[in-house]
Amino acid sequence: MRNIQIIILLVLFMVCVDRTFASEQTLKKKDVPKAVLQAFAKAYPNAKATGYSKEKEGKKVAYEVESKEGMVTRDILY
Repeated sequence: MRNIQIIILLVLFMVCVDRTFASEQTLKKKDVPKAVLQAFAKAYPNAKATGYSKEKEGKKVAYEVESKEGMVTRDILY
């Protein structure tokens, strides 16, 4: 029983820490920097972008492009 309580506390702690230090904001294509869109198009010319987001971790900002190419799905950070 005590092991289950410890595991639950660890999981809750990890969720709280994750939400504190990292945040993700869903974006529309028009809100993604052109440099990110161009880099994605050059690296994956046959892939179709299915979603965009902006992620902050501390002071760092990254843009994520979710894509699909045939049966392959990718989440690429720029």
